[in-house]
Amino acid sequence: MQLTDLDPESVAREGVERIVEHFYAIASRLDPTLVLALPTDVGAAGLRPTLHALTAYAQRGLPVWDWTDSGMAADGLLDALAALYGSPCGGLEATAIDVVDDVDPEDAIGLVLVGAAARIRLDQGRSVTARELAVLAGVAATYVRRLARKGELMTTDERPARIAAEDAMRWLNSRSIAFPCPGGCGERLVAPYTRSSPLECVGCGYRE
Repeated sequence: MQLTDLDPESVAREGVERIVEHFYAIASRLDPTLVLALPTDVGAAGLRPTLHALTAYAQRGLPVWDWTDSGMAADGLLDALAALYGSPCGGLEATAIDVVDDVDPEDAIGLVLVGAAARIRLDQGRSVTARELAVLAGVAATYVRRLARKGELMTTDERPARIAAEDAMRWLNSRSIAFPCPGGCGERLVAPYTRSSPLECVGCGYRE
């Protein structure tokens, strides 16, 4: 599974379903006699559009939804992390984007969270791990580590080693990234990591 293969709406729906299932499980432990009925459109005004936007942001960058800078994307990521990984006892700090370092990118939601965090870090000039860079590029982390060992990607002095932001951006821009058309027509658009012009789709007429 690659980040660019994901459908933003499907990811958003899966995230809401996971939280609803957890909500009912917690409620039954709180009081087995509770009878709860959530509205069918639960999450429509909160987590669902946030996860949709995070998926699109991780795939193709800004602009997405009403986000115009990486700070707004970071706020969205923190909201999603709090909803998915927060607990009544706390433990998730309001600025803990580093929580993503422990997220497994083997499923759709994990892939989106890791990809979004990686793009935020690069947008803010911060280094990324081999795993994060691999998610954005749609390759295996072992491939990125091999490039770093060969000197084709510049690493920082941090431990564990990370890929310098400038070099990560250079490498990503040397590759073409394909992603689903935001217009929902099913076409796949191809663009460099850093875009200088709005997205356009000949198939459906979508224009960013």
